[in-house]
Amino acid sequence: MKLFLKLKSLQFEARILRPRILGPRLIGRGKRGFVFHIYEQFPQFFAPSSIYLFLFALILSEKPVDTVFTIVKANTFQDTVKARTVFPVEIALVSFSLAQGITNVYSSLIDIERVNPGNAFNAKLLSETTGLPLPGSCHFRVHHRDYHSVAGEIIKIVEKYDLPGSRTRTILFGMNNDLEEASDAIKWLADHCDGDQILQDGLMKIEFLDLSRLFNRVARFVHLKQKSYNPPTVQFNLVAVAEKQLNRSVRFNFRSEITCLYHSRIASEFMNMCAQNYCIQRVFTILDEFLEPLSIRRENGHYLSNFHLNLPSHKHVPSQNVASSSVTFQKEET
Repeated sequence: MKLFLKLKSLQFEARILRPRILGPRLIGRGKRGFVFHIYEQFPQFFAPSSIYLFLFALILSEKPVDTVFTIVKANTFQDTVKARTVFPVEIALVSFSLAQGITNVYSSLIDIERVNPGNAFNAKLLSETTGLPLPGSCHFRVHHRDYHSVAGEIIKIVEKYDLPGSRTRTILFGMNNDLEEASDAIKWLADHCDGDQILQDGLMKIEFLDLSRLFNRVARFVHLKQKSYNPPTVQFNLVAVAEKQLNRSVRFNFRSEITCLYHSRIASEFMNMCAQNYCIQRVFTILDEFLEPLSIRRENGHYLSNFHLNLPSHKHVPSQNVASSSVTFQKEET
């Protein structure tokens, strides 16, 4: 039992974790259920890095098809004085599952209002790179300074699509190079949500996991279901291969349908720098990769055309949140 609790990575396979090690009560559960069961029942015994063990257990539990995952992306600029301190200007969260496709899209600008002279260069550099407005610009609206509401929307999403078996049940996925930036942006919001302790606690307990590792594990799950599916990420079990594939979503580049309202109104050269666009590109890359091998029938949430905020004529009607570009896809009433 002690040996099992010390496992901190995904390098251990089911053949190593024998049921007999965990006691007679689990002998009848089978190799695909006992790891997830132990992690789900006793998450407090696992180290923070064991979040990767959770991901491993999730795939063994055969739940990845129906599980809703949420991808996060934040555009920020760094404080030149304080290390690990960033100022968020845009944040986006996109929730999806293989079975349903995209289930929720949330995107919002964030106006920090003032920038001290030492950070002015970083703020301008971000603006020139992403097309986002400078803090205090007339492009921002009052709701972009309502940090409490932005934090509340994020909490609604992570709690709605919590993941049983994780230590906190709230996990956001992102590309490895973006996770630290997204985490720091969430921490900034936690510090600026009007002292709301519930929101602060909710934001601070969010865990962040590399999306490439999720892609890699789902690919191995699909291979178990369909042996003919055997891409390089499965053959060599390299997360770097999965990361390269997620970043190579060329066919979804410069698509206004998946771009936030602000970036849709400015020059097209900045569309791919939009946080919402960035997340949705990777969601569709994942869906295109796994739907066919798993023989999943495409529903409304699997089609790119359903995500333009100004096109409510599809089978799912988007409902906008006045504080941001927030869309939840609902079935039409007949």
